[in-house]
Amino acid sequence: MKNLILLPLLISSLWLVGCAKEKTATTSSPEVTPPTVNPVNPTVPTGTGTLSQYGTTVSLELTGASTAEQINTLNDFLGNTRPVNDPSSLSLHVDFEEVDGGTYMGQVSVSFSDNGRHHVDTFRSGVRISQTRYNKWILNNNGFHAILDDGNFGALVFVIDDVVNLGDGNGAENLVNGTIFYMNYPIVVGPFGERAELHPQRIGGDGVCWDVRIGVYQCMPWNSQAHADSTIYPPRLFKVLGKFKGLDVSKAFNL
Repeated sequence: MKNLILLPLLISSLWLVGCAKEKTATTSSPEVTPPTVNPVNPTVPTGTGTLSQYGTTVSLELTGASTAEQINTLNDFLGNTRPVNDPSSLSLHVDFEEVDGGTYMGQVSVSFSDNGRHHVDTFRSGVRISQTRYNKWILNNNGFHAILDDGNFGALVFVIDDVVNLGDGNGAENLVNGTIFYMNYPIVVGPFGERAELHPQRIGGDGVCWDVRIGVYQCMPWNSQAHADSTIYPPRLFKVLGKFKGLDVSKAFNL
């Protein structure tokens, strides 16, 4: 009786082994895996920028008459898709260095903390000297502006608009005040949630938004170089993020 019971089990085992061998033999050719699409949230800055080890940091006061209005300003800057609740330690890190022709190359970072999480967005001047042509002192050195790009979500215009000169023959004071302007790029989303059009820097280039002439990544606030040299504030496209006071020029410009 035991032999009769084992026989069906033996036959069943042999059938399973045969099927396994047959499956292995028929799947020897490599399988083709369909390409994956990683959705990119098109409106939220990553917040993973790094602060430069050079330059200096100053507090940033957001635009708005009340705390609620200031938070609305910050949320608009962030794209209104990851709302902040109780931002603190809002600051601006400025790191510029003079290059050929009296223009400046560098970066400006906006940082703050919210619910125990630190957030940093870094905007850069570009890697070529030709990209820094708008970053200069103007109006007899009574004002400075620079345009910067984060290579993904938006642009920043950094402005020094309050240079104090006491008239004592020692020139301007070392501490200055200013204003920060920002703009977010228009978003065109593809069928899988990805950007329909990528920033030049996202596809291996070093392009900056003030050199872009076609598409969504255009940010030129001035009509011409002459216009930029005579107008300290960006007259179009940009909104006021906030103001800073007491920026140490010597440290900010690595003098």
